[in-house]
Amino acid sequence: MDDTALVDRIRAGDRYAFNLLVWKWEKPIYNMALRILGSEEDAAEICQEVFIKAYMHIHEFRGDARFSTWLYRIAINCCHNHLRRRQRQRKFQARVPDFEGAGLDEATAPDAETVVHQAQLADRIHRALQGLPEDQRLVVELRVMHELSVEEVAHIMGIPEGTVKSRLYYAVKRLRELLRPLLQEGWKNSTEDSEWLAHG
Repeated sequence: MDDTALVDRIRAGDRYAFNLLVWKWEKPIYNMALRILGSEEDAAEICQEVFIKAYMHIHEFRGDARFSTWLYRIAINCCHNHLRRRQRQRKFQARVPDFEGAGLDEATAPDAETVVHQAQLADRIHRALQGLPEDQRLVVELRVMHELSVEEVAHIMGIPEGTVKSRLYYAVKRLRELLRPLLQEGWKNSTEDSEWLAHG
């Protein structure tokens, strides 16, 4: 069942349908909050807040954009409010590739050195992300990490599509400058995080 159908059922009073939406979107929302806040405890708190607000305001979802876009916008607003309240330094936590449960046999599973290299590469990329202005970093997070379209990012952030493209351009340009030595090494064992950076 797609999100729109679930929303219709929630509006009709079906709480089980809401549980299905939470099950589907809890991990992506948590991961985004974790990258923005840098704290597992804060991310869990925000994730709970996001779904409470989504449930309370589900009647405001008009369907002119995807449900995920609407939900991400709530999440970003919650994260920004949290950062303003706490006035803490914003962090991104490095994403380590997860090979557990991926269905790889011994012949196709990466060796230990490959895993270490990939983890180091992801860590260095996300450390570089910390040096970006928040508006550029958030565009990278939504466009690259969460694979949203430019149109969706623009809707979530409330800015023109041209501004999204401009921020992404300058963010990638800055990251390439920061990571030039790493890219010049031509890492054989690339990750999803590095491919978009190397090839644009």
